[in-house]
Amino acid sequence: MTNANGCSATSAATSVTVNPLPAATITAGGPTTFCAGGSVMLTSSAGSSYLWSTGATTSSITVTTSGNYTVGVTNANGCSATSAPTTVTVNTPSAVITAPASVGANSTGNLANGPAGMTTYAWTITGGTITSATNIQNITFSAGAAGTLTLNLSTTLATCPASSSKNVTVTANGLPTITIGNVVQKIPAKGTTAPFVFTVTLSSTTTLPVTVQYFTSDQTAVAGKDYVATFGTLNIPANTQTATISVTVNGTGATTQKQFLLNLQSPTNATLGNPFRGTGVINP
Repeated sequence: MTNANGCSATSAATSVTVNPLPAATITAGGPTTFCAGGSVMLTSSAGSSYLWSTGATTSSITVTTSGNYTVGVTNANGCSATSAPTTVTVNTPSAVITAPASVGANSTGNLANGPAGMTTYAWTITGGTITSATNIQNITFSAGAAGTLTLNLSTTLATCPASSSKNVTVTANGLPTITIGNVVQKIPAKGTTAPFVFTVTLSSTTTLPVTVQYFTSDQTAVAGKDYVATFGTLNIPANTQTATISVTVNGTGATTQKQFLLNLQSPTNATLGNPFRGTGVINP
């Protein structure tokens, strides 16, 4: 350093020491993917103190839940570093069965559901028949005679297994019959449309949901001109006796009566009664 008078001097040396950061790594004492009920020990690299992402301050921790785990390591010089995360996956399979508490004797189209997201499914039944594939999450089944049927489900998540059973009461009530009424209605104004609403009726209520397929067919009225062709599946909830199906009729300006049919077929948990065809009468 030089002052204003041109005089110079040199300071004594100042020593600077840069201490290295500690290594911060995690070593797993076993597989980091395992089934529920298992565990793995995670061990930190050496240091003077430790702070895990769980809050633990020991050099090792035992992990039983899924997550990403890190450790902060501090060495003797007070320098700190944080490890890369170690991912632990705990597979927890489920085999919980969701199914009706009761179904009718000899009923068909009953539904049973397994838990979503499992790797494999394997269903069996006693006292009934599985009517769908048995290696899928959700199945359909038919019941046998009055009494009890048992649904059994085995699943895996990765390689971890689970299993359960569910008893379903099979009641002796007979199946109701299903019928459909007619609709007689004036043709809508030309260029407009109007719904023809058909009522579908069960002879009695049932504790089971009922489904029935339906479709229209021509008589003197022509689909695409006089009315809109309609088809699908009608769902009648349990303990409900009626439901409706709507068919759109076109205002064509016709001056003569025209008719079409709405047909029922393939019911589940019911049988076809008479009439199973409803007539739509379009009056001028």
